[in-house]
Amino acid sequence: MNLNRKGSINSIFKLITVISLILIILQLSSFALASEKTQGSKFTDMKYKNDSFNTDKYFKNFIDIPLVAVGEVFSSDKADLKRNLLYFGILAGSINYLDQDIRDYVQNNIYAGDNNLSKFLYAFGDLEYIFSFYGGGYLISKLRSDDYLKNTMHYSFQSLLITQAFTEFFKKTVNRDRPRDSKDDPFSRKGGNTFISGHASGTWATMTIMAKRYPKAKYLSYGMAAMVSASRIYEDAHWFSDVLAGSFVGYQIGNLTISLNDTFPEDISISPIYDGELAGLVVNIDI
Repeated sequence: MNLNRKGSINSIFKLITVISLILIILQLSSFALASEKTQGSKFTDMKYKNDSFNTDKYFKNFIDIPLVAVGEVFSSDKADLKRNLLYFGILAGSINYLDQDIRDYVQNNIYAGDNNLSKFLYAFGDLEYIFSFYGGGYLISKLRSDDYLKNTMHYSFQSLLITQAFTEFFKKTVNRDRPRDSKDDPFSRKGGNTFISGHASGTWATMTIMAKRYPKAKYLSYGMAAMVSASRIYEDAHWFSDVLAGSFVGYQIGNLTISLNDTFPEDISISPIYDGELAGLVVNIDI
């Protein structure tokens, strides 16, 4: 293919990817606007109107979230211990019994070369597109005077940065080789950087925030995270356990980011009501 033509195609693809990311943000934001409109003039959803942002706590959480995350791993609490044992058991079983079989099956029966979908999913976790995602999100929040979206971008960015710090730690510590470099040996550790998957961890860290802050978009958010994770196995870039571990880390950091910041829980909304002689508050709790 002519180099100029190839360069033009890549530029067009990048543009399409950036536009797609912006459309995702607009779709998320529209869920909040739709929820607001359905309440009418007398019923305003306070979840979107009065979302608070504590700057001091936000920056303090860059320290607190990693500390809590590490503490949960070594916690003696029965619930935490049960969860950790279950997870580490699944991870160990994946490395020993599933990684090689899943890799061989995908590469021998599913892989059909690069395509536009796989390129898009790879780009979703690429640094230049991440900047586009956040730049677009902050711009839209500014144009719409949407503090809820702006705060969502703050929490998402925090979750992503903390998750990537953990990701780099594991990559440099474990040194596991990528499947494409050790096709028949999931235990090869000759200086690779495959454990854990940065695409999986980063996408789950970001999309978990979106799903928690915009519950009506949870299937879109989690679906995107799952597709990006699966694409890393398709590309022979990660073993199944790399993706599994990355997804778990990203999801957990996303949850901690929500729980340790001052936000309304996604399943609770408070609405004022005024109708003639009746005035008060309505609390809706989704169980």
